[in-house]
Order: sequence, then C-alpha cells, then structure tokens
Amino acid sequence: MEIRDGIVHVAYHFKNPEVTAFMRRVLAESKGEDEELYWPANYLAKRCDPAGLEWLSSKPQRSQGCMQFATTIPLFGKCAYRPAIPYLISYSLHDACLNIVDAAEIDLRAMYPHSPKEFNSIVEMQEYYCRRARKEGLPIQCNFY
Repeated sequence: MEIRDGIVHVAYHFKNPEVTAFMRRVLAESKGEDEELYWPANYLAKRCDPAGLEWLSSKPQRSQGCMQFATTIPLFGKCAYRPAIPYLISYSLHDACLNIVDAAEIDLRAMYPHSPKEFNSIVEMQEYYCRRARKEGLPIQCNFY
C-alpha cells in the first residue's frame, strides 16, 4: 500500500492518458483509506472525470485539511457536475472551513445563475438551494436546523 501510495503521489503531477487510466484503476479498486483515495479522485476530478467527481461528492467527511479541500470544491462548478449539488448544500455550505463554504457558494451560484445575490444566513442559503435541487429531482434532505 505504501509503495502504491507513493506512485500515486508521483503520478499525480503528470498529465497523460496512462496516468489517467492508472488513477481510474486505483480509485475503482477502492483499496485503502479515504485519505489515500482522495488523490486519484482529485486527479480525475481536475479532468472532469465523473468517477473522481462522484467519489469526492459521496463522502460526508472530507479526508483532507481545509486548504487542500478548498481547492477541490471548485472542481464541481468548473465541471458543472450537478450530482454534487446535494453534497455542496448539505456538507460544504456547513463546513467549519470558510474557504470551503465560499467555494461551495460560488459553485452553487454558477449552477443556479439566477439565485439571490445575498442571503441572511447560511441556513437560508441552504434552504433556497435545497428547494432548487429538489425541483430538479436531486436526492436531498432539507433539514438544516
């Protein structure tokens, strides 16, 4: 596992089809902790690969620190990955890291371009986007209290 983890970290810095295929295999095998699988998922998400985006948006607990994960959240908006909307609303808008909250808000505004310019609270923002997501048929619970 340690050797593969090292290979993943080195390969992460290269952009080519072989590395992409390798990262897909590593993520599909799902061997290891979320902390290790984050890197292949993030690599794929940077390329708007649905496998990476899906993996990242399916984990209620983020496996990386604030600064690192704050660079991941904008990938959902960049890739217009609508299945991540429930994740952004339920987890990212409520994160302790304000960089993640800000990135989630930017993503949601991009995916819902006619949103209000301001909200009185995070809960009000969550409720608004939750209603929009439900209208779209996305699976989400709207209990934010």
